[in-house]
Amino acid sequence: MSGLIADSFVLVDPGVMSRYFLGKPQITQAYTDLTVRATPVITGSVYIELMQWLVKARGRATQALTKSEFDQLRHQLDKYIRLITMTVSTWLLPHVGYTPTQI
Repeated sequence: MSGLIADSFVLVDPGVMSRYFLGKPQITQAYTDLTVRATPVITGSVYIELMQWLVKARGRATQALTKSEFDQLRHQLDKYIRLITMTVSTWLLPHVGYTPTQI
């Protein structure tokens, strides 16, 4: 995830994020290219879904995540902007030059 806030934002889904965390080459390259142009954000429900995915991946009988891998991914996930208390459109409006009262 880029440390800078870009001028635009992209809402990412759990399928993309889980494949990025697993290091799938095509997803990693596309995601890296994307973060140059936009800041990835996730919703609260995507955050919860990814946390559930991490717990299941940690508890798998085969190819389970190690504790250090689990902790690293969990801390990485915590850095994402999460849209929990505001709607996506209300949160993004100021970034495109509008206020919620102008709509």
